[in-house]
Amino acid sequence: MHFIQYNFNMSNTLIAENKKVLNRHSHPQSKYLPAVILLAVLCGIPFIIAAVRHSYVSGDDILTHMQRVEGMLSSIKAGHIPARLHLKTLFGYAYGMGFFYPQLLLVIPLIGRLMGLNFILTTNGFLVLINILTGISTYFCVYRITRSGPGALCAVAAALFGYYRLADLTYRGSVGETAVFIFTPLLILGICEIYRQKKSGLIWMVIGLSGILYSHLFSFIFTGIIVLIFLLITSYKWITNKSVRNLLWISAGISMLLTASFWLPFLEQYFSVDILAKTGNEASPYRPAVPLGSTLRIISYWWRNMPSYLYDPLLLAFPVILAGIFFGRKKYRILLIVLVLTGSAGFYLSSNLFPWDRAESIHRIIQFPWRMMFLPSAALPIAAGISISSLKNRNTQKILAALVSLLFVLSAVPVLKNVTENYILLSPGYRGVQNDVGAGDYLPTGAEIEWIRNQGKNISFAPEKINVDPVLNYHENGLHAELQYTLSEDAEAEFPFLYYKGWYYQLGKEQARPAEKGPHGLVLCDLPSADENVVKIFYQKTPLQWLADFLSCAGLAVFLGVIIHERKNKHQNI
Repeated sequence: MHFIQYNFNMSNTLIAENKKVLNRHSHPQSKYLPAVILLAVLCGIPFIIAAVRHSYVSGDDILTHMQRVEGMLSSIKAGHIPARLHLKTLFGYAYGMGFFYPQLLLVIPLIGRLMGLNFILTTNGFLVLINILTGISTYFCVYRITRSGPGALCAVAAALFGYYRLADLTYRGSVGETAVFIFTPLLILGICEIYRQKKSGLIWMVIGLSGILYSHLFSFIFTGIIVLIFLLITSYKWITNKSVRNLLWISAGISMLLTASFWLPFLEQYFSVDILAKTGNEASPYRPAVPLGSTLRIISYWWRNMPSYLYDPLLLAFPVILAGIFFGRKKYRILLIVLVLTGSAGFYLSSNLFPWDRAESIHRIIQFPWRMMFLPSAALPIAAGISISSLKNRNTQKILAALVSLLFVLSAVPVLKNVTENYILLSPGYRGVQNDVGAGDYLPTGAEIEWIRNQGKNISFAPEKINVDPVLNYHENGLHAELQYTLSEDAEAEFPFLYYKGWYYQLGKEQARPAEKGPHGLVLCDLPSADENVVKIFYQKTPLQWLADFLSCAGLAVFLGVIIHERKNKHQNI
């Protein structure tokens, strides 16, 4: 009887312990998610209004990104997957923007277009979704580090309503740079958990690194430099700790595999084709760095109809972070110091405090130094949320989080109001420039947009006065074209496709041979004289592109295996 009683008590004890573990792993982190989504929707009000009006917010680059989706759409329909060359872009010359500008996230609006939704709904819906995903990832990062909802919610408000991100989202329409803010919190979370020897950190670091690279190349380079500096400073940790070192190496390796589909074809084209972005576009204006004060009030400094006293509300983060460093729990102190130093470095690099006049070549590439404001815009909201969560008094956390969140939201009201009143345009404005993509930075050297516009979809021959049969039978089908011709002597022909590595041509039944770049940056073929002959021009993936896509698929399989393994371990521990 005593044995039965002992077993019964022991069973109750085990059940109680299991309940504690389950409660710990199923903490109500979703409690504040409705508030997170509400903040994201408030931040996206201009896009919701634009969608209702069948309009779009006319940011500087938004038409470029809308056209990128349209270019991908036409290429996918033509069977070109992944759509690195964009058909019906730059007047049908198959612009290779997909080689040089990462576009994975654009698959989201692309799916909407493939489902038959118009570009207005897909664009506005995608921008609102970026807000929601940014809010969720920020909340998840801070909550997972601190297990505090109020601090995590405050970090969301700071991340969504900081002026630089708002400028990127609305005035600049920079979809790629804005999407980066979805993944920076996950990268920060991944590094934190890896340094705490948690294997789950590997998952978040891979998603963070891969997501940033697939969103915006420059932001990835800047982020990579900051991460490398951090790893050098903390080298004692991963050099002496095998577990941390292995997690870092594995994360980097999986990230390289996952993103190979972008960076390998990018490098191949970059070193194979002379393009404007590589040779340097001398027509690109040199914009001198602005004073720090102007950087901090970038909204009012750069865009019209904004009060001059509006300074970036991210400045509010500094006293909050200092409070967390000096009065909060000590276990967060080092992390807060790293984040505040990163944010401060971003403020420094974004202004003329840094000697940009001595680094003019780098300055021209990044176009404007205040791009570096993405560093404080990514790091300081996380730091503010952790600081509030580190305070020991729960009521103090809630009050401070509510006040800071409210201040961030109120500071954004003039910006959102200005966007709604001045920057919403009717959709016909899009149709009027649907064949123009930015400044054409990724054009092969010699291929100017104005020349392409005047040339039309015509074949140019050299020498120009050659006797060419006026009745040429030429037709295109996606990235394939065919010409039936008659020539009295050998000639060179430039076909209306921009030259990138991977273009081939085939004469009759002869073996296909690589095309070359013509004097106008187009696909050049050598045509022999003939009374009647046929030449086929087509684009096919290079061996390196096939390898890149295979590596990305392999990386995805490995990554899914890591996730499944981690979940099994988690359930076993429970």
